[in-house]
Amino acid sequence: METLQECVAHENANQNRQPILRQLAERANEIRAEEDGADDLCE
Repeated sequence: METLQECVAHENANQNRQPILRQLAERANEIRAEEDGADDLCE
């Protein structure tokens, strides 16, 4: 998680390349959704 946060901070501080930030946000949402689904399987 720290590496991802560092990457986002770098992009925001420097070139602020929106497509990269958008891709990171979309992938983070996918991972969160997968984790939510995995919790359901364990119960």
